[in-house]
Amino acid sequence: MASYLAVASASAPFLLIYDTDTWAKIPDPAVLPPSIARGAAFNPDSTLLAIAHSGGDRLTLYNTEDWSALPSPSILPAGTLANGVAFSPDGSLLAVAHNSFPRITIYSTVDWTKLPNPAVLPPAEAFSVAFSPDGGTLLVAISGGAHNNIRRYNTADWSDQPVAGTGGSGDSRAVSFNPAGTRAAAGFGFGPYAAVFDTAAWETAATALTVPVGSGRATPFNPSGSLLAVAHNASPYISIFDTSDWSKLSDPAVLPSGSGWAAMFSLDGTHLAVGHNTAPYITIYDTDGFNKIADPDTLPVGIVHGVAFSGVVVPPDPSAFWTNRIRTVETV
Repeated sequence: MASYLAVASASAPFLLIYDTDTWAKIPDPAVLPPSIARGAAFNPDSTLLAIAHSGGDRLTLYNTEDWSALPSPSILPAGTLANGVAFSPDGSLLAVAHNSFPRITIYSTVDWTKLPNPAVLPPAEAFSVAFSPDGGTLLVAISGGAHNNIRRYNTADWSDQPVAGTGGSGDSRAVSFNPAGTRAAAGFGFGPYAAVFDTAAWETAATALTVPVGSGRATPFNPSGSLLAVAHNASPYISIFDTSDWSKLSDPAVLPSGSGWAAMFSLDGTHLAVGHNTAPYITIYDTDGFNKIADPDTLPVGIVHGVAFSGVVVPPDPSAFWTNRIRTVETV
């Protein structure tokens, strides 16, 4: 199976897809997002790609076999803008963060029906969503509100759960889990800009984390969980941490050219893609030394708000999906 990097951009064609063997851009899908693309996610077996965007239906779904667009769900994310998307680790659910009530929309990927809203909803715009590796928790990064501007939902009953640890203030723009599910990271608009939580008690874990400079907008872990990258809006725009002691690695020799908006490690851990707000808008590193690779021949022409690598995700314990979750079959 070919491997791809999907890039969500603020300028037409709004979605660019690269073959990671050659870094050549593949032909545009016949149906493109109609406006600014904000988030991207492949499902665990990479047969589907979800793009969050402004305008139109706010959500475009692709079959990656031929890049054809799927029919839109009958109930669409509300508002004018979808900011982030995430599939559950078993691929059965898709969560969408958006700017109007109910601010998160969760679909069953079996038939794309919308699940009932959680009883406690985000109080303001939702920017990012992330499922834990066992599928038992959904984190939502929000603008304002409680719990360090993070909502934590138990996916068995969609109850809202507290986050005890201390993060930053202002908008939370990013949430993520490490592969073991023992740590969660979040980015914030104001200091400390990024924080790491121990998911056993949801207390702050990375007290020695060297605080990135500027708002944290993406917080991906690498596939082994040994590294955490934080994309942020002030130089050096990307900060990379060793999770064994939370020490900051030396900055790459070639930095992103502007404010970091998006970041993701490839599923084999060999590359880190960073989206930013000035040309070339996407910077890709070889993680062996974090040397910048040559730019693709065809580059985005606007801010890159989201990046996603394809690849087959193998969960650490597939049985956990069934022991930790109760399936919600009711739809609305």
